[in-house]
Amino acid sequence: MKLSLYDILYYFVTDTIKIYFQSNIFQSNISMGVNLTVKRMIVKIDEKKCTGCGKCIAPCAEGAIKIINGKAKVVSEELCDGMGFCIGICPEGALSVEERYTVEFNREKAESQPKQKDTSIHCFTCGASEDISYLLPLRHNMQSMWVCTRCLPKLIHG
Repeated sequence: MKLSLYDILYYFVTDTIKIYFQSNIFQSNISMGVNLTVKRMIVKIDEKKCTGCGKCIAPCAEGAIKIINGKAKVVSEELCDGMGFCIGICPEGALSVEERYTVEFNREKAESQPKQKDTSIHCFTCGASEDISYLLPLRHNMQSMWVCTRCLPKLIHG
């Protein structure tokens, strides 16, 4: 019996999938409750553009980003909620959000992370810190800054 290229690829892929599902990797992921097939938004860091300034760490309330070997890295994809508050503050434009398959966001684990304090995060208009007011990231004229919810209407409406 002569097999076509399609048949060969079909059997190869099918056998590869069967081997994966029977493997220890798959079994350990299932036992840990990891779902590898969730398509969601997640932060992506361009290592070539990143200077390691660390400004993206404090806006990441979940603790998913750390500086490792002088570069920002997403250390745990299950901690990244994909909201992208870190993006607006990056002076180099090294951060973006992409939709892809990854592990599910783990809210409980994210909420248990120690919160990062950064005194440079304050409203550029009135100087309010995140202890006093809600702050939003803002990018204007190639500068990343923060604005509080009290100053935002003045900024929008003049």
